[in-house]
Amino acid sequence: MGALLAFPLLLVALGVYNIIAFTAPASLGVTAVELAMLSDAVLELSWGDAVILSGLMLLAVEVAKAIRAGTGAIVRHVVSLLVFLAALAEMLLLEQAATATFFTLLAICLIAVIAGLAVEFRPGPQGLSMRAGS
Repeated sequence: MGALLAFPLLLVALGVYNIIAFTAPASLGVTAVELAMLSDAVLELSWGDAVILSGLMLLAVEVAKAIRAGTGAIVRHVVSLLVFLAALAEMLLLEQAATATFFTLLAICLIAVIAGLAVEFRPGPQGLSMRAGS
């Protein structure tokens, strides 16, 4: 169970993006879902939008994992930072990652790092609380 908690879920969203970007990059802009609105307008969500939405949902799970105290908290923070740095390197070095969709995923990864640190090192009743041994 500890290894599952340490697994960075945002890797799933980044992996799905990479599969799409390296096999069929044009499909990131293809409409995945059309939703009819009451105003008779049609909301079109592309596959790129779907990847971003999945990243946001996984971010919520990552934040919930960060709230959980335990000895693996530092490991989760380090792994989260490594995922962000790897995604940053990918964006800077690979043409397929130089898109607005990937940039948004990169921002989600950064938010996961910041949120994890903010939750872990939030002030407690006695000042700075480091819960790594809890």
